[in-house]
Amino acid sequence: MKCNKDWWDKFRNDEVQSILQVTGNKNSDYTGGGSCVNPFANFDQSAEFGVDPLIGVNVRMADKFQRAKAFCKDGKLSVTSKGDTVKDIYRDIIGYSLIILGMLERERLDSDDNINTYDSETN
Repeated sequence: MKCNKDWWDKFRNDEVQSILQVTGNKNSDYTGGGSCVNPFANFDQSAEFGVDPLIGVNVRMADKFQRAKAFCKDGKLSVTSKGDTVKDIYRDIIGYSLIILGMLERERLDSDDNINTYDSETN
């Protein structure tokens, strides 16, 4: 059996490392390059349109879920160029989840009274 637990452990580790590399590179591009110190600068700009940045990230995630639903329904995607594959949809969802977790942690750390605004229970 090729797909055993050892394979699964390696696969997970390889995927996570790949996602970290890609999201790091994308973060630099989307936030304005290496000189920008705010890792959420592009999402924070949604506030200029009256949209909470967390909502902005969730809207982008919803776009990814729409593509995933299209794939599940049709068995294929209409656009499959590099960076737009089925696997990329789920990698992007993981990336957006990391962004949201980071934004929530930033909110907690920036809070004057350190009152948790989300579930900060640790494992």
